[in-house]
Amino acid sequence: MSQEDYERICAELAPTMSKNKPDEYDTLTPEKKELLAYWISKAVKPASTYDANSSYGIKHDFEYQTGVYVSNAEFKGAMLIADYLPHDAFAQNWHFKITKTYDSRKISRDLRRRGYRDYQSMPHYRTQLNGEREPELQQRIAIVTGHSFHFLDDSEVEAKAELLKEAGRDRQQGEP
Repeated sequence: MSQEDYERICAELAPTMSKNKPDEYDTLTPEKKELLAYWISKAVKPASTYDANSSYGIKHDFEYQTGVYVSNAEFKGAMLIADYLPHDAFAQNWHFKITKTYDSRKISRDLRRRGYRDYQSMPHYRTQLNGEREPELQQRIAIVTGHSFHFLDDSEVEAKAELLKEAGRDRQQGEP
């Protein structure tokens, strides 16, 4: 969506909304805007029908995957910028003609291997299959939060698990 269209829609909505205005998106840092745009581009795809999940629910999926807080208003603005128009712009929580990029029931082999089977608590919208790593997303999160990430490979995971097992045995035997 063009900046002009975005500003026009926000201006039309402003007199009718006392809070939760999508132009709150403008208060975000450029880094957070970029993170939101990236996440939306990877987690959401256009659909022919309106999704049952609202802007409020989808923004929680964003927060779950990134650990970065955004308000419902900021998320609605990001969806406008991404060219997704709401069904009812005057509603508090917006619904869009979108669908999930990934089937929420699918879980990565890595999580399955570790015995994790519950997809119910996982976010519906996300950029990868549940449990898969996405370095580009993690880099963007690091820029926003100031935290860096190091992904462990399988050998590092196994080594750390063995250390934890040994520490548990030592505690059981009374050794420090």
